[in-house]
Amino acid sequence: MASAIARDRLILAMDVPSREEAEQLMDRVGDSVRFVKIGLELYAAAGPSIVEKALARGKRVFLDLKFHDIPRTVAKASVEATRLGVRMFDLHASGSFQMMRQTVLDVGRVCRSEGIQRPKMLAVTVLTSHNQQTLGELGVNRSVEAHVEALAALDVCLDHGRALIQRMGDQRSNPGSARAGCDVARAERSGHRRRARLRHPGSPRPL
Repeated sequence: MASAIARDRLILAMDVPSREEAEQLMDRVGDSVRFVKIGLELYAAAGPSIVEKALARGKRVFLDLKFHDIPRTVAKASVEATRLGVRMFDLHASGSFQMMRQTVLDVGRVCRSEGIQRPKMLAVTVLTSHNQQTLGELGVNRSVEAHVEALAALDVCLDHGRALIQRMGDQRSNPGSARAGCDVARAERSGHRRRARLRHPGSPRPL
């Protein structure tokens, strides 16, 4: 029972530079992990075909590209990610309320008209590479915690208070423990993680 729960909740971070290495990772974990994360590096190297490869192996895909652009562009990119068949994707909350709202509406419309399962959409607040100093360099004159809360509050306003983009206390993913060489400037306190009720903890550790 415990292994079945772990299989459905763990996400394998395929942070590798080629399709071949990603396929080797999926071969190694087999059916022990159902969710895989495809980030910028792998997607740039292998393109949409790596998503199709993962889906063909029965994997659920979290497309971790952190969309951030004008609302129309992000909404269109999100629609195409949805059509690929991903279960989750993310976008930057700092892209604006309008960007998130248009994405939610356009993805929902396409899912209804084309009979596609609606993916989970995650709003990224403040990257772990940021700290007080780097936020200040960008002109953000509040604490990291306050900035996270301000950005997280944007999605609560969607659909008259019903969070359509998943956030703290609902379906939240966690990047997991950082590997050597990763750009992590701060660590989330364990109490914050417990309050967030993480459903999908990440697993970037070496296998």
